[in-house]
Amino acid sequence: MSELFPDFHNDREAVEASINSDPFNLTYASVGLREDRALVRLALAKDGKVLKCFSDALRNDFELVSIAVKSNGNALKYASERLRGNPDIVTAALQNDGRALKYAPESICSDPHFARLAVFHQKPITSIHAYLPDSFYGDKALMKMALERNYVNFSYFSDALRDDDELVNMVLKYHGDQLEFVSDRLRDNRAMVSLAVASTGRALRYASATLRADPEVVALALRNDGVALRYAHRGLQAREEIVAIAVQQNGLALQFASDSLRSKTHLVTLALHNNGEALCFAAPCLWDDPDIIAAAVDSIGPVAVENIRLDITGALGKTHAAKSWFLTVP
Repeated sequence: MSELFPDFHNDREAVEASINSDPFNLTYASVGLREDRALVRLALAKDGKVLKCFSDALRNDFELVSIAVKSNGNALKYASERLRGNPDIVTAALQNDGRALKYAPESICSDPHFARLAVFHQKPITSIHAYLPDSFYGDKALMKMALERNYVNFSYFSDALRDDDELVNMVLKYHGDQLEFVSDRLRDNRAMVSLAVASTGRALRYASATLRADPEVVALALRNDGVALRYAHRGLQAREEIVAIAVQQNGLALQFASDSLRSKTHLVTLALHNNGEALCFAAPCLWDDPDIIAAAVDSIGPVAVENIRLDITGALGKTHAAKSWFLTVP
């Protein structure tokens, strides 16, 4: 910037105005202005990470570092070693962003008080794995707080807590996919798995083999997401009433039905009414069935159906074009 605007680095008013636009512009100012406390405070208040551009003396200045970490907690990374271990500075940093804990010395990171402060102020988009020592992953009270901040924290809990009925119930109620990280005991618990699949149908994939063969649990999953049929026991993939639930919720679930059921006209029609693209999963014996074609056309239109049939015949290696008589079906 100083090359483009030769007078900029010595013009205090210009530097101040520029800082308001981008606080890192202070780094282009003259040495004297870069040490101007008023300008430094202004820049740090805009973005604490500007601290990394300053001299060792300024990064060891309690007032300036306080401003920096209150603006951006992760500016703690650029503070002097002395101030990274200062309880007041660390507290201010954590109150802005719990992730700043990772820049504090071990004596502070291992302190339960600061761990709680960090979790309480965790940003929603982050997880405890980004900043919290794993020695705290077995602290139930702290992990309960972590769960309230971000459900993905659950995957980092200790084995004992991922087997804790209260915490597991708490997470599965709204985030069934976390069944993946639940203990083997609870993935075989009917009540817990039912809670998970009612929230996220495809969580069925993480249930025990016994529960993936349980008609009631599977039906509950399918009412939430028909494609969860993919994870049901083979025996249930061959049961009409189970497959009917799946294709009513999502016609494309037909692809996971047994071969024998994909040739059942009433089941295929049920799937097509939900999603005409399910035609590609119907048994070959139904591809020329007028009623089946009519149901598909009614769902997605004649052009889309013709394209699907062309894809089907192409995949089978047939050289003749697919019939187009069905385009006249009302």
